[in-house]
Amino acid sequence: MKSDFAVRTRVIAFFCLMAGALLLTRLYLVQIVHGEEF
Repeated sequence: MKSDFAVRTRVIAFFCLMAGALLLTRLYLVQIVHGEEF
């Protein structure tokens, strides 16, 4: 039970990381395409 919870937490954390990385990459590419600097 405890190990299952740990695995689930790890998977959720991994998915959050991937989603965040994709979002940042997307924003970065959009800025490059539109030539906007912040």
